[in-house]
Amino acid sequence: MTSWLWFIGTAIVMVAMLFVAFRMEPHWSSKDGTRFICRAQPVSLEQGGAAGSRWREVRGEVTEEGVVRLRTRGLISGRKMTGDWRIDGRGTTDGRKRVVYLLRSNDGADPRASGLLALRMPGSSRTAAVIEQHLH
Repeated sequence: MTSWLWFIGTAIVMVAMLFVAFRMEPHWSSKDGTRFICRAQPVSLEQGGAAGSRWREVRGEVTEEGVVRLRTRGLISGRKMTGDWRIDGRGTTDGRKRVVYLLRSNDGADPRASGLLALRMPGSSRTAAVIEQHLH
């Protein structure tokens, strides 16, 4: 009987740990707020602003000119997100106090092209304060 209780207790703890792991938002910000790790997702204007793929973890740097230089973490996919991006706007915060910034491709392409990216991070991040300074 006690072995079953140990088994059920262990299973409950493992499920709780898995739940907490999936709820955590990966984020890191340097002391000056110019380098960061957060989540990004391509946005498609052809589909009415719908998501182009799932949220991916990215590394980034905000330059003095207000350009956000991104690269994906890992080896798989994410080529659409690598490169230089201009800060285009700020989205609303959600119940978890996260803020979403809209970035536009900085490669000089047609502004109507689908070179848009949503960048998500905690609203209390030092990087969010740096991006707010460069937001027009």
